[in-house]
Amino acid sequence: ALARLPASAFLREVRARVLRRESVDGETLRPILRELIDAALNVAIATAATASSGVGGSVRRLAYLVLLYGEKWSVILARMARRLRQLRVAHPLLVIAIGD
Repeated sequence: ALARLPASAFLREVRARVLRRESVDGETLRPILRELIDAALNVAIATAATASSGVGGSVRRLAYLVLLYGEKWSVILARMARRLRQLRVAHPLLVIAIGD
């Protein structure tokens, strides 16, 4: 599982999977998806830096990537945010991107 990998191995594996996917599909990922993956990797890098500095104790990664489309995406986003609070997710990362 990706979540159990050390930060450097996690970053390498995610990047390798993206490259494999692009190779199989014969085209690059859509810009919006690439930006979301890059944002998640930046969080992983920051998390690893925090963990290695000894601040905050042990660190676990949990990431969900949800693409919301259609007219009611904001309603679903609000519902997801409420659920994350109920689950006591300490630092959720919600990336909002509108467009292509």
